[in-house]
Amino acid sequence: EEQQQMRSKKPIPQPAGWKSNVKKWKRNHGKAYCSGKKGSEKITGARILKKPCGEKCRLRCTSKFDEATRQYILDHFWNLGDIEKQRWFVASCIKKIYRKQDEKKIRKREENHSFHLLNNNLKVRVCKHFFMATLDISTKMIRTVFAKMNDEGSVGADMRGKTLESRRYIDPVQKEGVIAHINSIPRIESHYLRAQTTREFIAGGKTIADLHRDYVAICEAKNEPFLKYSMYRHIFNTEFNISFFIPKKDQCDVCEAFKNMTAQEREADELYLQHLEEKKLSRKEKEEDKNSPAAEVCVYDLQAVLPLPNGEVSTFYYLSKVATYNFSISDLKSKQSYCYVWHEGEANRGANEIASCVLDYLQKKSVQMQPNNFEVIFYSDNCSGQNKNKYIVSLYAYAVKTIPNLTSLTHKFLIKGHTQNEGDNVHSLIQRKVERALKTGAIYTPMQYSQIIREAKKTKPYFKVMDLCHEDFYDFKALSTQVGNNFTTNTEGTTIHFKDIKIMKFNKNDPDSFQYKTSYAEESLKTINLNSRKRRSSSNELTLKRAYLTPCGVKEKKKQEIMKMFDKKIIPQAHFPFYNNL
Repeated sequence: EEQQQMRSKKPIPQPAGWKSNVKKWKRNHGKAYCSGKKGSEKITGARILKKPCGEKCRLRCTSKFDEATRQYILDHFWNLGDIEKQRWFVASCIKKIYRKQDEKKIRKREENHSFHLLNNNLKVRVCKHFFMATLDISTKMIRTVFAKMNDEGSVGADMRGKTLESRRYIDPVQKEGVIAHINSIPRIESHYLRAQTTREFIAGGKTIADLHRDYVAICEAKNEPFLKYSMYRHIFNTEFNISFFIPKKDQCDVCEAFKNMTAQEREADELYLQHLEEKKLSRKEKEEDKNSPAAEVCVYDLQAVLPLPNGEVSTFYYLSKVATYNFSISDLKSKQSYCYVWHEGEANRGANEIASCVLDYLQKKSVQMQPNNFEVIFYSDNCSGQNKNKYIVSLYAYAVKTIPNLTSLTHKFLIKGHTQNEGDNVHSLIQRKVERALKTGAIYTPMQYSQIIREAKKTKPYFKVMDLCHEDFYDFKALSTQVGNNFTTNTEGTTIHFKDIKIMKFNKNDPDSFQYKTSYAEESLKTINLNSRKRRSSSNELTLKRAYLTPCGVKEKKKQEIMKMFDKKIIPQAHFPFYNNL
């Protein structure tokens, strides 16, 4: 039922609007329609009352039915709109006439039938000519009904396109086999759009043709019949909403909408002009911050999931994999990058995890800068679940309170759709190193990824890698209740939304509030007091608790699937302890 409600990858065909089906609908409803190939079309007129039998008819049909009754019968018959229902109607109006004489004494001949039409809810016998003229049908319709009628008087169903020999017929068992095979492919969660799209994603290492070959191989191994590639592709595209490619992070809705506008709409689109101005100002401000000696300038982002196990073995493609995460912070002045690596068996990837990594970076930076004071400016994308929420605000408020030489902290959000930055180079280098490593063998553990990241950059400064476990993450969601009870109402009484904020700034001299801008073009900052009760909290009152007492672990089904790979000798036994302890 959920699958039927799911949007398909490609637009679902609308057969009701196809020309052939429109023609069929008109034909079955007795309307005028055009038939034949293009260039030699033939117009068939609408069904109308034909001339009835004459006065010489021995049944005197015309005296039993007036024109209004005949018209009502004609309309009722063609409004049925279905060939099977119309055949049933004809069959119900025909009766077989049994011979009164001894069959042995007369010559063989075809059986006789009588025809009847309703008049005032009574069946009235009419001649064949009157019957066909009233319904505007030919003898072919009557012959077809006779051919399909069984001994009980029932008319067989229309089997066109429904027989086993028909190319349109799909064996339901085989179709379920295709659906089961597609469902067996592990889904990959979208990093940025997972809360905004119903589309599912699978690894891009295969094509639909590759998947069909795997499906055929499975069926052949079980000695079972299988569907052809065209039908497999049809099911994949119409009954699933699956893509091989992760959608581009932070894609710009405004720019995409602008591309689809008319020339007149583009001229009047102030939103797009404002959007371009924000993009220009954000990039200009980042360049100015990089060239200014006043503060440390960093960008941070979470890399796309690194799966385990990862290799060219075809079985791995259908295996539910363990996700490895890499959160990178890049110093734009020193060119030093810090990579925080952990896997889903230890912790999730949300605001708590991101905030914990940022706090660790700030504490390490504080030690490096002592005894000097320092300021930090962060740049990032607009992922609300990770970078733009009250838990990150709580982190920054906690940092300026507890880190003695951190005087101010500013977070500037790049404009949606235009978040390209120096941090992307870090992930690009890592991804290329992963691809080269896979050519020599599979990757089985997070430690292998950590080593790959360390070796990804060939020139100094090399990437610094911090391998994290569940004990390294803190609960900033609990901390937010200690920091304050107001995150969205400014000192003027106006409520703001995090999605509208472009800049946030935190100062040590006023740690119980933060300043913000909703546009890079704004000259002054507005203020939000974190504690609406106007009660200042000291750093001693803020208690930072661990987010996890034990590792998160993985789903039992995922673990069992991976453990079977050890039984089949697909994964080396040397990696058994890691997966067994998940």
